[in-house]
Amino acid sequence: MRRMILVATAALLAAPIAAQQPAGAAGSPQQVTLDEAVRRALLVQPAMVQAKGDVRNAGAAYRASLGAFLPTVSASGSAGRSNVTAIDRTTGLPVPPRYSYTSGLSASLDLFTGFRRLFNWRASGANEDAADAGYVTSRYQVILATKQAFYNAIATEELVRVADAQVRRAQQELQIAVDKLRAGSATRSDSLRAAVDLGTAQLALLQAQANFATAQATLGRQIGAAADVHAVFAAANGARRLDPLEAAAIRAVFPAEVPVVSLKGAIGESGAAGAAALAAGLMTMADMMVPPTTGFEEPDPACPVNVSGAGRSVAGRTFLVNAIASGGTNYSLVARAADRE
Repeated sequence: MRRMILVATAALLAAPIAAQQPAGAAGSPQQVTLDEAVRRALLVQPAMVQAKGDVRNAGAAYRASLGAFLPTVSASGSAGRSNVTAIDRTTGLPVPPRYSYTSGLSASLDLFTGFRRLFNWRASGANEDAADAGYVTSRYQVILATKQAFYNAIATEELVRVADAQVRRAQQELQIAVDKLRAGSATRSDSLRAAVDLGTAQLALLQAQANFATAQATLGRQIGAAADVHAVFAAANGARRLDPLEAAAIRAVFPAEVPVVSLKGAIGESGAAGAAALAAGLMTMADMMVPPTTGFEEPDPACPVNVSGAGRSVAGRTFLVNAIASGGTNYSLVARAADRE
């Protein structure tokens, strides 16, 4: 039977898992099998993205080196009109302005370049082979790291069960020692020793649970598992092209009930809008609240996200800030507000 593991960045669960079910509402742990974990890791790991880019660049350079063997063809054309009236020397009559057209087509080919094109072609072919080899290497490294993280999570989950069993056994032994002490068949030191053993077992359980949570987080980072985000501070530039794209991206990543907020109605558009959204999120999310979207009256069918003109409470303090425009630097930042207590 295939083993499966939960990937939860905020919860600690010690139960075995079902199979490849999508994450539900915010707060529910994600469930993955080993095959699904490997597939997701190959999609999101930076090493794989870089290796794919290297392969594409090397392929383009190889095709460019082949193009160097082809002739260079250039075409040109021009049209001109003179507004100066000319006189026909034969008839003596004025000749109206006319257009003049010229066109040209030329081709050139380097017959001998000292074998430069040949060596460039061979070098680009070697670079393409190296990029392919690098891609294969990165792929197997990512697969290995993912499997190690997956099986480490399974192992630490089993250790949690073992530590929990040791705690229950220590509790039973302590109860037996107390009963014997009351019956006069044991000494006080026996019960104290059993209490110390119970405390040691409880510490071991806490350590095993911490190791399990760390293993889950490591696996989550490896496969790109999304942590619980309780609110989204959208860029909401007011552009008919950008806003639907941002809304579609939010819906593709987060559940429909995640609140979406925009500060642009209150502060307007500026280069510091992203920083302002981050500051507002840190202040309001500390109280597990999101501010209202000023000026919001009715939802836009092209932007089907959970927007409201009133402040709302949320289930946590983690939020996402989008800073998106048609140019410049675009980014998304995940932050968690500190508890005021």
